[in-house]
Amino acid sequence: RVMNRIIAGIGIDIVENARISNLISKFGDRFLKKAFHPQEISNYRSKIDQKGLEYLSARWAAKEALFKATNQASNVRERIFFPDVLIRNDSLGRPHLELFGETNQIVKEKIGIKESMISLSNEKNYSVANVILFK
Repeated sequence: RVMNRIIAGIGIDIVENARISNLISKFGDRFLKKAFHPQEISNYRSKIDQKGLEYLSARWAAKEALFKATNQASNVRERIFFPDVLIRNDSLGRPHLELFGETNQIVKEKIGIKESMISLSNEKNYSVANVILFK
């Protein structure tokens, strides 16, 4: 599937879950709306305690990894609007990036990204994500 694509950028990020928990405690909905897509907020609220926190932490790491990959793929430092990024799982549980608004324009139209791959993982206190962007 990616045989004819050129890797344009790779990003990885790790986040301590307690950091996200602290931001939610301190800023509540204001933080959630600045950092997550409305669907991610809804999904988070449907989960219980640690699972919800891990869900958000992994998505935060993914957005940071996307930011890093995007800036590798571009000649200038691009801005990514985190609420424009939705990480959705398919029927097999595999995560996929969906981009909206200005972030979609920057990544797909301005930089020319045609495809992406993403991996998420959680381990007790940490969440990690890796993003690969293809032209």
